[in-house]
Parts: sequence; structure tokens; C-alpha cells
Amino acid sequence: NLRALSPRDATRATVIDNFTDVERFRPGPVRDPLVVFAARLHPEKGALRFVEAMAIVHRQRPDVRIALLGRGEEEAEVAASIGRHGLTGVVDRGFVADMAPIFARTAVFVSCQLHENLGSSSLLEAMASGAAVVATDVGSTHQIVDDSVGARVPTTAQAIAEAVLDLLRDPARRGACGAAARRRVVERYSGGPYLAQLLPGYETAIRSEEHTSELQSH
Repeated sequence: NLRALSPRDATRATVIDNFTDVERFRPGPVRDPLVVFAARLHPEKGALRFVEAMAIVHRQRPDVRIALLGRGEEEAEVAASIGRHGLTGVVDRGFVADMAPIFARTAVFVSCQLHENLGSSSLLEAMASGAAVVATDVGSTHQIVDDSVGARVPTTAQAIAEAVLDLLRDPARRGACGAAARRRVVERYSGGPYLAQLLPGYETAIRSEEHTSELQSH
């Protein structure tokens, strides 16, 4: 956090949201009863919390498919947790380079990050694909996720599971959340809004450089 490391420099910084390719990530014709987690398997991403939550979901909705996709230093721990919770053969594990086809048919995307969801590429890509989302209420997550696109929840397995189950029980609400999620990404995080934030930053940097050069030349 730049404010903590260098408050003086933070006043000169501009935060620009991630760019999401809304043409590549778009809704498919069919939604599967599929709950997806996709992230690097690092402790801050909350993969182990996702496994705990999905154990609760599976007990109530054994028909629902679950995918936990990603690589990282927690792979062995994730595999052990899946086995310990009786989810071997239930949770699809692996790494997928192109998530667009999977997100296009995902019913609910879950982001379990423990510190910050703002700027999460997977979260925005899933939303652009029309998935309803459940995201942990940390950092500036509130800027992306609210009840209109899914649910923002505490970082507990129980809270995550309950939010997922609520969306699975209500297809109409889930569909409305997915549609609203895509609109939000198109309006705030697609190419047009990204350039609208980026170009003024470059213009300011160029003017600052020109001003510095003028001062140095005198």
C-alpha cells in the first residue's frame, strides 16, 4: 500500500482499474450448475477457505459441479483438504490457460481473497461472462461487488457457502445478478473506461516532464 510506504508519493499516484476484454469474456448460451474458483494457489487467495465452503455446499447440493482451478505453492495443501473434506472426485482440479469457455457457462464464481478483491482479473472476467459472484468483503471489494451482482460476504467458509447456496436456489436472481455483473464490467472495466483513465495519466506525466525539462534548461 503506497499510502503506508510513502504517503507523500501516494498523493501523486493515480489508481487505474484493470482492463477486461468484454468481447472475449462474454456469456455463453447455456449456464451449467457450476461453481468456480480460479486463482493462483497462494494463501492470500483463499483456496483452502473455498474447499471448506464447498464441503458445506456439496452436502446440501450434491448435484452442483465444483471447479478449483489454478497453480501455486498451496497445491499439496489444497489436494489434502479436498480429500479430508470428502470432495475427491467432486471438485475438478487443474489449470486452464483460457478461462473464457468455462466462465461462459459458470453459474457462480467465488472469490475468497483474504485482503483485496479490487483489480482481480478472474473476478472481473467471470462477471463479464455473466456469472453471479460471491466475493469476500475485504479491502475495496465494495467498489465492484454488491447485492445487485451477487453477494459480498465475510471471509468465513459458512458465509461463503450460504451465499453460494442462496444463488443456486434462486435461478431468476442468479440470472439477474449475472446480467448486472456483465453490465458493470462493460461500463467500468472494459477498454473504453480503461483508456479514459489511462490517457489523462500519460498527458499529466508528459506535461510534468516538459515542465521539468524547461526548469533544467534555465
